[in-house]
Amino acid sequence: MEKLNRDLNILQLSPFFSPNIGGVETHLDDLVKELANRKINSYVLTYQPVMSKINAPSVEKIGKYIFIRRLEIIRNLFLKIEPYPILDFLFLTPPLLIYSIYFLIKRNKKNKIDMIHAHGLNAAFISMFLKFFFKTPFVVSTHATYSFKKGLLSKLVSLIMSNANHIFTLSKASKEELLKIDLPESKISVYKYWVDQVKFNLKDKQALREKYQVNKNLFVVLFAGRLFEKKGVTPLIEGFNMLLNEDKMLIIAGTGPLESFVKEQVELNNKIKYLGGLNSELLSDYYSLADALIIPSTHDEGFGRVIIEALSSGIPIIGSNRGGIPEAVNNEVSILIDVNPKNISKGIKEMEEFIIKNGAEKMQKKCRTFAEKNYSCDNINTFIKIYEEIVK
Repeated sequence: MEKLNRDLNILQLSPFFSPNIGGVETHLDDLVKELANRKINSYVLTYQPVMSKINAPSVEKIGKYIFIRRLEIIRNLFLKIEPYPILDFLFLTPPLLIYSIYFLIKRNKKNKIDMIHAHGLNAAFISMFLKFFFKTPFVVSTHATYSFKKGLLSKLVSLIMSNANHIFTLSKASKEELLKIDLPESKISVYKYWVDQVKFNLKDKQALREKYQVNKNLFVVLFAGRLFEKKGVTPLIEGFNMLLNEDKMLIIAGTGPLESFVKEQVELNNKIKYLGGLNSELLSDYYSLADALIIPSTHDEGFGRVIIEALSSGIPIIGSNRGGIPEAVNNEVSILIDVNPKNISKGIKEMEEFIIKNGAEKMQKKCRTFAEKNYSCDNINTFIKIYEEIVK
């Protein structure tokens, strides 16, 4: 394949980017940093954080290859409309579309954008219009499964995706649902997240428990994610409360609409600990001091980036048997369940027995080895290969 004799210029288009907290945002951080290591320019167009009160720079340059422009957004309004896809679309799409048009007009006079990498359906819709007006090719990454039903949404998604030069799905389950709306298989690649396996690594569990004042004798289960109903927060707490008299602790990290509910439960059960939102450094410590991560999603999770962060940190997974989660693990590092309070309670006890049977240190090494084998930064090559094929 012919190689370009210059650096690639990629427009990374996403409503969400750091310091907004979430799996997609962390993946995008990893993506642009790894592209920079390979001398590929990333121009990121996004919004100010919608899930936190942090104010990030409106314009930011990181090193030589990363350029970020964050647009203002009414944060409180987004949290209210997030559960309603149509309102979400109407709220997020127009401002980002208008600024993207302005950006490409300005940028193409200087150093032309070679292609657009759209993250999610909102960004893909915008990219379809940009391709029409500017002839700029675009690829799409999906970060979730959408559970399409026949109707307007599936037709709209089919229209958008058929205009993309290539589609990256985070799981085989996601790929299958796109094939069902008549998208060609040749246009779809399954990709995997990766993590910084220096940041997320094996640490001294007991030393960390002492540092953060977590009882060394308790079996600790960690939940890390947004506090939405679809993430299974309610059945998780109901299931954990069934273990009231056992030597177990539930630690919850994240923010969202159910924050008040979680705080109420902390008052009722002193074995539930709520941390709020955590940066990646603190979260890395909490992975390492926990015994297991739980992902009790009640919807078809696209993948769950926290899975590979936890595995890299040496802890196994109690996961929902839905969406892309089963593809991310195997039965040596996880227990999968159909989510309801009873199964969550049972799954926590089974995981404790599973770790005791296999030995804690052996389990740590097994999880770490699995992560190193499947989730290294070499996974970025799936993107770069397609970038170069399209732009060559």
